[in-house]
Amino acid sequence: MIGGIFACAGGCIAASAVLARDRATVKELWTTYWIQFITVSVILMPAILGMHVFALVMGMIGLRAVYELFAIAPTPLPASFKGVGFTTVGIMAAAACWQGADGLYAILPAAGCGILVLNIFRPVAPNAFGHIGVALTGMVYPGVCLAHLILIYRLPNGAVLVILMYTISETHDAFALLFGKLFGRKKIFPNLSPKKTVVGVFSGVVSVLVLTPIITVFVPVLNAWQSVGAAFLIALASLIGDLAASKLKRDAGVKDFGNVLPKQGGVLDIYDSLIFVSPIFYIYLQVVT
Repeated sequence: MIGGIFACAGGCIAASAVLARDRATVKELWTTYWIQFITVSVILMPAILGMHVFALVMGMIGLRAVYELFAIAPTPLPASFKGVGFTTVGIMAAAACWQGADGLYAILPAAGCGILVLNIFRPVAPNAFGHIGVALTGMVYPGVCLAHLILIYRLPNGAVLVILMYTISETHDAFALLFGKLFGRKKIFPNLSPKKTVVGVFSGVVSVLVLTPIITVFVPVLNAWQSVGAAFLIALASLIGDLAASKLKRDAGVKDFGNVLPKQGGVLDIYDSLIFVSPIFYIYLQVVT
């Protein structure tokens, strides 16, 4: 399934060499294409290796993502707030792995109360609300969101569902990028995400609506209507997740959250769509299955 989609994307890029207005655009697409093998493997290999490995890797991704989010805060967070944030994200990954949703949802309120208790012993400061808000945001996004990937993994056929969800999200992003760069003219969010075009967004949605029902014929974890609904919801959530991350970067005045991979940025840049999609897909599965 993954190989077929990569082959399809590679064929499109190869064909675009004839149609592209700018050879540099094709070269950039090939660079992005090869880097995608790394980013996809980081999710898919742990999913294949089992729950504990998958939960450990998701926890590590969550910790790195929270670090990046805290790093772009307007003013440095108190060390105690950072400590609560990092600890909470790690515990949530473990709780989702061993106790499921009940364990996960019990932790966040306790962590929020812990932040408020710590604030009692800090000097009075006008930026306290900002620090508390950043700490809570880090625990929810990406902390709680990534933990939902582990909850999905716990479901029947969970590993397949994780791979399916990630495949749909990556397919949306890949084809939106490909056709947007090659044929896009009109910007859809010029001030927020200048690279997104109307053609790109439309192509990303259409690609997953066409490919997902075909995929689920060979991987029958969802029926035809469920797969179409999942494809549309994941495509929409992927777009919104990317825009939400872009808005945070604009607010902070930074280009990328970090520098983990060339031309990709940090963990939050690479997996922003996946992080946002995870809880939405989990809720969708609870409703339709």
